Amino acid sequence: MLRTEERRGVRFHRGVKARAAVGAVDAAIRAELNRGAGALAIPTIELGSPASHDAAAFAVSGVPMGMIFVRNENGSHNPHEAMAMDDFLAGAALLTWWIIETCC
Repeated sequence: MLRTEERRGVRFHRGVKARAAVGAVDAAIRAELNRGAGALAIPTIELGSPASHDAAAFAVSGVPMGMIFVRNENGSHNPHEAMAMDDFLAGAALLTWWIIETCC
């Protein structure tokens, strides 16, 4: 970035880095997502995420949250992500199931 600033005669300021503590997943949401995965025959594993996702900011503010992670061979935020479309569709189906069960 410094070379771009020098070459273009500009200055980049990205601002203050946002941080949130790791937010606790709501136990009821976790249980419902697990129930939905079972109903849809989607295999799951439970894992924690030390990342400071937007959901963590909601959780520390008292908003119940849960997360659905879709496996990705090369990890997220990687320009060479390798997510299988079937895995994405399974995650989307689970989210859809949860919304219908919870809101309708």
